[in-house]
Amino acid sequence: MDEFNYKELKEAMLKTIRDINQWSQEAGIQEPSLMNFCKLNAAKKELFDTRQQMNATSAQDEFSKWAKLRRKVDKLTGEVDEQSMFQGLMFILNMAIPWMLSSYYSTTPMFYLPPGDWFGPLGYLFSFPKAPVGAVSTTVWTMVCGRVLTLVGDYCREVFVSDPVLDAPAPAAAEKAKVPVAEAPVAESPIAEKRKE
Repeated sequence: MDEFNYKELKEAMLKTIRDINQWSQEAGIQEPSLMNFCKLNAAKKELFDTRQQMNATSAQDEFSKWAKLRRKVDKLTGEVDEQSMFQGLMFILNMAIPWMLSSYYSTTPMFYLPPGDWFGPLGYLFSFPKAPVGAVSTTVWTMVCGRVLTLVGDYCREVFVSDPVLDAPAPAAAEKAKVPVAEAPVAESPIAEKRKE
């Protein structure tokens, strides 16, 4: 078995994403992509920040600035609502389909475990809720697959998505403003004066 490092995996995944984007453009698909999982969070953060600025601005004193912020809030609210609806649909599909499959095939084992008591009392848990003892049920298999996919997704986000907070350059020491601090006079205690004598 050939080994590969994370850079090769990253390049392969980026190439796959580029290919999928190209095929989507050629097919004329305009719907939001599932690969844009950070877009909604960024839009929500920008919406929150803009609302904070708008709330801090007086509508009477600085009407033009407030109106500009209000238009931006309205635009971002529309974008977030549109993306949230798509994300809600995906959540329903990701929850409903596995539940229906697990319910329909609840007595059918995915596969049988090796004979013997290898897993001890866990063998009964693997067959939960209705599969025969000594087999892995569809419910357990669905939960395990979902957990593995979640871990892989988290890993991919960590590797491929840059965090603007972590990527920001640290401020140079020369740029920091130095505030002069006055030194307070040090009072000597009577005990210290006696020791000097």
